[in-house]
Amino acid sequence: MSSSPDLTPREALSGILGSVSLSCWLFLLLPQLLENYRNSSAEAVSLTFIFVWFIGDVANLVGAVWAGLVPVIIAIAVYFCIADGVLISQCLYYRRKKTEEEDGEHSPLLPQPEGHLEEKKGSEIWKNILSVFGVIAVGAVGWAIAWQSGVWTPTEDDTTDMAAGAQILGYLSALLYLGARIPQIIKNAQSKSCEGILR
Repeated sequence: MSSSPDLTPREALSGILGSVSLSCWLFLLLPQLLENYRNSSAEAVSLTFIFVWFIGDVANLVGAVWAGLVPVIIAIAVYFCIADGVLISQCLYYRRKKTEEEDGEHSPLLPQPEGHLEEKKGSEIWKNILSVFGVIAVGAVGWAIAWQSGVWTPTEDDTTDMAAGAQILGYLSALLYLGARIPQIIKNAQSKSCEGILR
């Protein structure tokens, strides 16, 4: 194991928060994929939202390659494109499956008791809280391992020039990420529900 350089509290906090942010991004789509699987439906997800998000991830990947960013950034951009593809595939699969089934064929014969729904909501809150703490812990531990092994070290300010096209793709990606939410908000407003969307 290499000796770790001394860190200022600011550098350590920056590294930890960056790693926690990365952890959040890596686990971003997993809960929605699981929710869709459990419900055997992706009706709550706006396909326009996911397609615009995917275009943003592609722009991010192309910009990262063009700018010659470090391999881990490019690998993460590839991961996001794959994760988007999986979510899009899942949405298309469940929508195709729904059109092939007859209406009401798989609905329960008896309504769910009220107490069951309340119990489910309470357990879901605790599951969500534990999941958030888990993702934060993974990020913090990941940073500690990277720092102790010498993989992560603080760097001096790098003011190298970046290709204008790569910067434009970065800004386009950010714009698409922000704009992608609009179709999902509209879909939720029209259905007057966020059911099936993890909050």
